[in-house]
Amino acid sequence: MPWHKRPQAPALLRHIAANAHLVDAVVVGEYERAFLDTDQVRALRAFLEHFRVRLWLPEADGPVEFDNPLRTKPCSPSWPRGHKRRWCAPGTES
Repeated sequence: MPWHKRPQAPALLRHIAANAHLVDAVVVGEYERAFLDTDQVRALRAFLEHFRVRLWLPEADGPVEFDNPLRTKPCSPSWPRGHKRRWCAPGTES
């Protein structure tokens, strides 16, 4: 489901837009439930970067560093739902 159609997501995004100086990061508890596809990640990334807010994922063990390939590439392109992704350096994918 797109973020703008989720019950609390629009309120969170409005809060960030109005109070970005008070927000350090958005923490997403589970990648698979938060994003349907990479388009959603790209849209949220653009929004958060505009306001200098970071995105945190447990799979990344903290902030997602979009410009650092060591911190943004999953080891496997496809993981079963509910399984934690591991993030690997390029060339170490399984």
